[in-house]
Order: sequence, then structure tokens, then C-alpha cells
Amino acid sequence: MKLLNQASDAPLSKELEKVDTIQAYQRILVADDLGPGSAAVFEQALMIASRTGAELLIAHAADATNVIELSFMPAEAYDEWVRKSEESDRKQLQPAVEQARKAGVEAQILTLTGGLTDAILEAARERKVDLIVMGHHQRRNVARMFAGSAALHIARHAPCPSLLVPEKSS
Repeated sequence: MKLLNQASDAPLSKELEKVDTIQAYQRILVADDLGPGSAAVFEQALMIASRTGAELLIAHAADATNVIELSFMPAEAYDEWVRKSEESDRKQLQPAVEQARKAGVEAQILTLTGGLTDAILEAARERKVDLIVMGHHQRRNVARMFAGSAALHIARHAPCPSLLVPEKSS
């Protein structure tokens, strides 16, 4: 089934080719939780970056607020935990950087620490990000209905548009 432009009877897709419908993004932050659904999220971000010529910032936030043991650590031990966490994140995210570069997209890794939502929002502001791409778990429980998710919190408070890519629940 072809959609036609009613004014000219030309295929609508040809008309749309004449219009630049994609915003010219310069910097896209993709929030990667290193989970099973992160590949689909990355693919969406990479597709947009390759079509718009945007730089891709592949970010992972090591959420230190969830690690109770850290509050009892000496400062040197905490610094070592952060260093090891960042090193592990970089190693896991490096294949995504290589995939982006093979697709002709400039990419770099951002290792973030602190509260997940605050770290992503702060990075988006500091780096003047034009779009945040992140996964959204489609869980339907009462707590999520009332509290929301980290992705929804980021989308509501982001300094730029956000794209939530649905991740299937396991």
C-alpha cells in the first residue's frame, strides 16, 4: 500500500525525502546499563547517530548509592572501588565504541559515578547533549506505577529530548 500526497498523487515517501525530518543532533548520550536489553538500546542510538552525523557518548553509571559497604570504606578503598568499576565499565563498553566507529560514528565512553539519574542528567547538561537514548523496562507492578522508573525520571528532567527504547522483561 502506497501513501500518496493528495495534492500531486506522488508517493508520499518521495515527498518526505525532500524534507529533512530528522533533527540535526550533534551529541547523543546512550545510557547503557550493561544488561541484556542494552544491545537494542545501543542499536537505536547508533542508527540515529549515523543518520544525523552525531557523536555518540556511551555512558554507564556505577551507582555507588546502592552499595552499603561503601559507606564504611576508607577514602582510599572507595577511590580504588571507583577506579576498578570504571576500568570494568570501559572494558565492557569498548566493543560498542568499536562498532560505532566501524559504522562511521565518532564515539566515546563516559564512566559515571553517583546516583544513576543524577549522574546521567549531569552528564547530559555538562556535555550539551541533544538527545538521551535509554532503555525502559516494561514492568507493570504497583511500585513502578506510583514511583516511576529511573528512565522516566531522566526523561522528565532532561535538558533535551529523550528516547525510551522498550526492553522486554525477563
